[in-house]
Amino acid sequence: MSENKRTKEQWFDEFLSAYKGAIQRATLYIVKKQDVSEDIQQEIYCRVWAYAEKMMGMDKKALETYLKNIIRSAVADHFRDKNSRLILKSGETLNDKMAVCLDDPSDRVICREYFRNMKRLDQKSRDLLQMRIIYDIPFKDIGILLGMSEAAARKRYARLVAGIKDKEQRRRSF
Repeated sequence: MSENKRTKEQWFDEFLSAYKGAIQRATLYIVKKQDVSEDIQQEIYCRVWAYAEKMMGMDKKALETYLKNIIRSAVADHFRDKNSRLILKSGETLNDKMAVCLDDPSDRVICREYFRNMKRLDQKSRDLLQMRIIYDIPFKDIGILLGMSEAAARKRYARLVAGIKDKEQRRRSF
């Protein structure tokens, strides 16, 4: 059957048989929990279906790049949604929640300042900090999710942390 004569449904079936295993492995590797991985996979399949007409005409390399972006954004959206609905138990404060996530007192300052200044950061910076500080995702995976190298993720994180620490020191000196 030629490329142009395939229906959306046929293309999607072929796509699933080619990439379903890779999607399952990638999401499970990133989030480490089967149930969360399955939720994210369903979101990925929905996004692929929504963009199927666009993806049908792509060559393999472009399709795989596009799929990586879909996976990255689905995982980031999942984490962002979970973080934006940060539910505190009765009597628990945000500082208590941060203390559970962060053992080093200087990291708590970073996290507190991050939450205070979150709206000033661009989305990629917010995502990077959330993935690293809150979810303790390795830089390699953060790089994949944000479409950058592991080294770039490390450098960006270091710059963000240094900037936050600098702002905190300036704030305290006034």
